[in-house]
Amino acid sequence: MQDGYTDVPSGKIATIVTFLEMSERPDWIDNADMRGLHFAAQTTPDLDWYRDFFRQIGANWLWVSRLLMTDSELHKTLNEPNKKLFTVQLDGEDIGISELSHNPKGDVELSFFGIIGKHTGAGFGRAIMAQTLQKAWRDNPQKVHLQTCTLDHPAAIKFYQKCGFVPVKQVIQVLDDPRLTGLLPEEMAPHVPLIKPNNS
Repeated sequence: MQDGYTDVPSGKIATIVTFLEMSERPDWIDNADMRGLHFAAQTTPDLDWYRDFFRQIGANWLWVSRLLMTDSELHKTLNEPNKKLFTVQLDGEDIGISELSHNPKGDVELSFFGIIGKHTGAGFGRAIMAQTLQKAWRDNPQKVHLQTCTLDHPAAIKFYQKCGFVPVKQVIQVLDDPRLTGLLPEEMAPHVPLIKPNNS
């Protein structure tokens, strides 16, 4: 890749994706305060419920991968035998999501991790991560890894590093702006400029 500027095509957005991983089980997860949170395993989740909850958590960060799937694709993805999906509950209310994928190579991917907007900044993130990592390391994988991007919450990378993840790679991703395709409302993700094709 050459240094310099690259035009992003009209109707597209570009983001830098950072891959992070940890190769040892961190000690801090055994002493984390769970703050009254409860993990509920979701087996064969209802697709409409899932899409709605996925939007509640991820719309403002332009999460779209699961929204682009057909019913059959989403059902197959959520019910893969190596996948474990959890909702995080507070006083009986679903406030977060944690999804782990156990790969044949012996590693575990934290595929999705998020909290509904009104509960961010309340200290729940570290508690949810502690429980997630306890589950991820249960079978002694070679490593646990995840990815985040510049569309995500600005504190995401710092949070993951505090939890013990180390950045190992970056890539550039270009995708259709879901606010222009109608997949998400235009007012979502105000931190990402909405540039309509007829703008110059």
